[in-house]
Amino acid sequence: MLRPAGRAGIQNHLTIAFPIRSPADAKSLAAKLPPLMPCLARASDAIGTVHDSCFVVLSEQTLLFLADFDGDEVQLLRDLAEHAGPVFDAVWAHVHRPPPAPVARNVELSSNGRCIIVSVPSPPTQPIRPRRCEASNRG
Repeated sequence: MLRPAGRAGIQNHLTIAFPIRSPADAKSLAAKLPPLMPCLARASDAIGTVHDSCFVVLSEQTLLFLADFDGDEVQLLRDLAEHAGPVFDAVWAHVHRPPPAPVARNVELSSNGRCIIVSVPSPPTQPIRPRRCEASNRG
């Protein structure tokens, strides 16, 4: 369920829970997500309203996407589809009943009820620029 609570000048939080298909898919996601994070960081910088965002493999059954951002949730989802579509396409290859891919061409379906979306507005904050993430897969 999407709650359009975003207002200008208010920092919002978005949590999307994706049901993972299998333990093998959870393991695959844990390996595939780190190399995708520079793309997500570039997308966040291009969007300009995202303070922080990440994916968390919560369990073998649940993947979370978390974001702190300014503005409207629906616009954020559209911006993420446009700028980070390949990241979400890669994620959706491992989730149960994913929305149609590619996400960039199915923007209206990004919030179609197949995932849980919760948004809680927080008090106004000073403007924050998104952090620039460096590719940090140094092993």
